Amino acid sequence: MNLVRASGGNNGKRHLIVPGYNTNIDETLKAFKVPIDSAKNRLILSVHYYDPYLFALQGKTHTWGSASPGRDDWGQEDFVVSQFDKLKSRYVDQGVPVIIGEYGATHQRGYEDYRRYYMEYVTKAAVDRGLVPVYWDNGGRGSGGESFALINRNDNSVLHPKVMEAMRRAATSAYSLKDVAPPVPAK
Repeated sequence: MNLVRASGGNNGKRHLIVPGYNTNIDETLKAFKVPIDSAKNRLILSVHYYDPYLFALQGKTHTWGSASPGRDDWGQEDFVVSQFDKLKSRYVDQGVPVIIGEYGATHQRGYEDYRRYYMEYVTKAAVDRGLVPVYWDNGGRGSGGESFALINRNDNSVLHPKVMEAMRRAATSAYSLKDVAPPVPAK
């Protein structure tokens, strides 16, 4: 920390984003110690969120939500709330801002509404707890694992408008998590 602060330019007073241990929420909660910083109130903690992994990142589980058929047996709505509540209590409420520096759910053709539900729910849960979610758009435009594109990088068009609108609504509108519309089952 001292090396960065002493390196010149505006580094003595700029905000620094510090990743939690493996950027994993549970590992961060176990092992991360907020560094001592000569610049007061200039550190931001960063974690990632891709739970449950088989749905959000790999696209091997096609549905998400506790009422959804074929879902993973963990990582549903109650898990999101629990994870984000822990970050709020341990860091945000203690004056340490937290960003979710990467999060998202991969596109799965035929299961779009499960993705929309996940993205709205996770975004809303984060924002309501004072966390700042940053979507991971890796440009992957297919279906299945690592297909996170929301924006077409060739013409700046929105590839998945329902997902984009759900995220915008979650980040900017006042409503409760229980008001997030559940997914319509895939046919």
